[in-house]
Amino acid sequence: MPPKKSISVAQFLADYHPNVQELANLLRAVMQQALPDAREAAYPGWRLIGYRVPKTGGGKKDVYVGYIAPLETHVSLGFEWGILMDDPAQILEGQGKQVRYITIRTPTDIDPARLMPLIQEAARVAQNR
Repeated sequence: MPPKKSISVAQFLADYHPNVQELANLLRAVMQQALPDAREAAYPGWRLIGYRVPKTGGGKKDVYVGYIAPLETHVSLGFEWGILMDDPAQILEGQGKQVRYITIRTPTDIDPARLMPLIQEAARVAQNR
């Protein structure tokens, strides 16, 4: 079986509606601002853009923090260990055993002052896993 070909985030997003592309790109900018050391990669098989940060204190090379998942009409901003995150405003969605997310439907849903602390909390929690 040949190795999977990696694609850029721009190539990955090209198949989505322009409104969804805009939401994803706005979220990408917030992620970059919140986690400047994060590594971003497109995962076409999972249909998402994943984010990893360097592991502090040794051990693994990096840790998975979360994702931006473009969907047909909106985007999901998800956190791998969301179940363990502090969420005082109770804006995280989901009922699973681990992942939590926020649904982004319009650009006005992207409030950096509200999202950046959650993104940074997601990285803190991932570092401690």
